[in-house]
Amino acid sequence: MSSPSQASAPPKRRRLLRLLAWLAAAGLLLIIGAYVLLTSGAFIKGVVIPRVGRAMNAEVTVDAVSLHPFSQVVVRNLRVVPDGEDELLSLKEARLDYSLMRILRGHLEIESVLLDSPRLTVSQSADGHSNYDPLLQGSAPTNPEEAPSGTAPSLRLGKFEIRNATVVYRQETSADGSLTAEVTVPRFSLSNLANSETAQTELEAAIRFGSRQGATNHELAGTLTGSLTATLNPELEPTKVAGEVRYSTTTATGAFAEAAGLGARLKANITPDRFEELALDFARGDLALGRLTVSGPFSLQQLTGNLHCELGGIGPEVLSLLGGQYGIGFGRTQLAAAYDVRIADEARSVRASGTFRADQFGLVMGQVATPPLDLSLTEDIEVDLKSAALTLNRLNFEAKQNGEPRLTARLSQPLQVAWEKGVEGLEDSTFEVVLSN
Repeated sequence: MSSPSQASAPPKRRRLLRLLAWLAAAGLLLIIGAYVLLTSGAFIKGVVIPRVGRAMNAEVTVDAVSLHPFSQVVVRNLRVVPDGEDELLSLKEARLDYSLMRILRGHLEIESVLLDSPRLTVSQSADGHSNYDPLLQGSAPTNPEEAPSGTAPSLRLGKFEIRNATVVYRQETSADGSLTAEVTVPRFSLSNLANSETAQTELEAAIRFGSRQGATNHELAGTLTGSLTATLNPELEPTKVAGEVRYSTTTATGAFAEAAGLGARLKANITPDRFEELALDFARGDLALGRLTVSGPFSLQQLTGNLHCELGGIGPEVLSLLGGQYGIGFGRTQLAAAYDVRIADEARSVRASGTFRADQFGLVMGQVATPPLDLSLTEDIEVDLKSAALTLNRLNFEAKQNGEPRLTARLSQPLQVAWEKGVEGLEDSTFEVVLSN
């Protein structure tokens, strides 16, 4: 005959198992509930986004957030307004498609990234105050840690795309003066970025620059198109970069008027060991208006090489791109130069020698113009960052007017300047100047 304690044992075990089952079910429900809550758009929009805004000293809002942790994140109608300032950033939609399982297995695989209609507006007053200042308040400077060396990650980015982007910069230069720069990008794409693959990028953009001083306005606008390919090795290092970018002026007024109809083309063909071709050509229709070229052996990994640089045929049409914002014209100026540049010791040592010429050089501001001069500068300069020294091996300057010398200047002997030593680091030399009527 069994005892009472032996008869009650099975019911106790069954109650314990039932309790454990209920606890497991409750825990599972809590996990599922937490997952649903933390990944819900309402939680991210109502809790996470406001905390991000407070940390940034800004109001950050979104209309909707969709999060699928294993595959996709979508944010719609993002706005960033720094405290007490005008809107800094807006974005119609940001979409990220990825594979979390492949990322967890060590493969950084992103199917696509889309930024639709982003708009960045930066404004600065004459006293230097800008609308992004609140974002910088309380942020302590950090010393970035050096990235550990090692093998490159397994990466594949299917496509990164920007549509209808706008970047606006406005600056008040004085009580009645201002600068405005605007870049709009209908389309930018980067595709097939991966180990041992060839990545492609394409760009369509429009740029506009304007300056105002009182009632005087200067404006320059144009379009920009380009395509580029980059072949990468297994370590994600480029083995070849090739492509071209074209610019065409659509509007040129005021001091930019000389640039009307100006076009430019940048063409590149670069390998890890050589600049096969790097050329910037300026033209108006079929008329060539100047060229800048760089060629020669150069190691991108070791930062050493010997480059030959040439500049020719640069006239007022191109120079107005530089002086137009200040209301400065260049008359009939023509620039030319040829330099050999030696780069060594991981770019810590650079030596450049050559000649620069400015024929018929003159400046024009409104109704005031300087008399044209023919200028010539021959130089041989060394910079050694390791010893913090600059050496002028040769420096000759000459200015002529109508073929007659007006000013000549030359360095009698090489001059070395050790800039860390101040005046004590300045060696003896004589700079001879002769001025003629």
